[in-house]
Amino acid sequence: LKTVGIVLVMAMLITPASIGTLIARRFPYIILTGIAAALISTLGGLYLSYYIDLPTGPAIVIIATLLFALVMLFSPRRGLLWQNLNRQRHPQPPDTTLPANP
Repeated sequence: LKTVGIVLVMAMLITPASIGTLIARRFPYIILTGIAAALISTLGGLYLSYYIDLPTGPAIVIIATLLFALVMLFSPRRGLLWQNLNRQRHPQPPDTTLPANP
């Protein structure tokens, strides 16, 4: 049971910072974005735990993880959807070098 609590606390510490890193470039903006992500996930987790009758800690982590997944998909710099669109718009030329003889 202590291990589960440690994992939840680590997720609450790391996930907002990761969200801030994906969205912002400069350190002060990363901090502000991380604080905003933590507030959104905390309030969302509190509402989720109240209305669906879930434990509060895991509900906060679920909201933070969902928020991270959304940011991971739609982030303008590192988002998976943007990377795929850029690959389709600017395809890499095929590698024409010959392999070395062993």
